[in-house]
Amino acid sequence: MKIQHGNALHLGGFGLLIIGLSGSGKSVLTLALIERSHLFGRKAALVGDDYVELENMTGQLFAYAPLQIAGVIEVRGAGLFKMAYEEKTRLDLVIELDKKGERYPEEHFFENMQVRLPLLKLPQLRESDVLGLCYAVEATLFGTRWQLESAEKGV
Repeated sequence: MKIQHGNALHLGGFGLLIIGLSGSGKSVLTLALIERSHLFGRKAALVGDDYVELENMTGQLFAYAPLQIAGVIEVRGAGLFKMAYEEKTRLDLVIELDKKGERYPEEHFFENMQVRLPLLKLPQLRESDVLGLCYAVEATLFGTRWQLESAEKGV
């Protein structure tokens, strides 16, 4: 297993890993995505906050909650709080909170332990609002991406 700084969560059948600098909004985005998923009737749960353990299992990357901090999440300025969690999730998407997101993102990938996953680069919360980031994540996971050739074919 390998330690990875970041948050992991299970969201509507997908496993997410959120990475970024300390204070970039990983925990806030995690909490917002879980809350919004419950509002829309999707299953969602925390896997790990601050860091997770990664393991390559037959070509798929899994994130595990470290026992010492399982079920605990930090709310900056308020402290540590207990919440429901899952022990692990298979990762499907990595979200990187960066100084500046991309308006029209190019295809990026996260590679770790010989596994390559799609990478969504979003602005850190100092530069953006959490609701806008939730929309971007939900569109990536549950929406249908529009492509020019689809529009030209009338699809």
